[in-house]
Amino acid sequence: MQKKHLSALKKFYWVLAFVLILLITTVVWLYSGTLSEAKLKIFKTVPLPMALVNGRPISAGKFLARFAVAQKTLGQNGAEGTKLAIASELIREAEVSRLASQRDVAVSAKQIDLEYAAVSGQTDLGGGPNFEEFLQSRGLSESSFKNDVLKPKLLLNGLRIWFNLQPNLNSAAYQKANSLLEQINSGGNMPALAARFSEDAAGKSADGDMGFVQITDLSPELRESVSNMKPGEVKIIPGLLGINIIRLEGQTGNLLHLRQIFLNTNDFNAWLDSQAKNFKIINLLKI
Repeated sequence: MQKKHLSALKKFYWVLAFVLILLITTVVWLYSGTLSEAKLKIFKTVPLPMALVNGRPISAGKFLARFAVAQKTLGQNGAEGTKLAIASELIREAEVSRLASQRDVAVSAKQIDLEYAAVSGQTDLGGGPNFEEFLQSRGLSESSFKNDVLKPKLLLNGLRIWFNLQPNLNSAAYQKANSLLEQINSGGNMPALAARFSEDAAGKSADGDMGFVQITDLSPELRESVSNMKPGEVKIIPGLLGINIIRLEGQTGNLLHLRQIFLNTNDFNAWLDSQAKNFKIINLLKI
């Protein structure tokens, strides 16, 4: 009886060893050499990684899906030259996602839906197919466009706004903003200050006058702060591109008359690159 038990156990270990060898051999074959049609079929159906960012996988399937969009847009020959760019793009998105998570920056489904409505409404297709049909012609569904295109964009924007909210990362800009706010609240001439200090050319030439605007025409990160302002009130409002010092000059119906001094913050991309250096990137798939 004991011999039969040992024999069965031995057979089990032999089968286990065979399966492990087969698995290792398959993995080595998949991740070595060029991407053949047989390999592509496996990567499209099995959730295997193309790279690791701090141990977190980037799906090979996501890479192949994005490459397929490039093929439909640029043609086979044109798409070939984009492989490294697509891989780098996915790695950067993974880095941004990780940094955003560490700083409690998130994107809601409502934000994505609003962005989709804005993009689909603003895209000029020259009287051709509607936006959904256009996406389908590129191999995208509404869901994939939202998750693979809009969500990474909004997450990057959210991280950029977070960066512009940090006085310790933009000390010179905040010192200048606080000084200007103090001058304006002490009776300083805001149009003259805007003409002198605003760092956007259009605002500078117009003495910071933004004219009458609908609240919905403002960028999302400015809307809430501006909607709660009273005539004559001035606020420092960090935004996507930098720091906005905004005064509500008056209101006519739903139109707000705004004046702004815009200040640039430090280089967000340089900060992002410096943070990304701390991530360990392992490329598994030969592109």
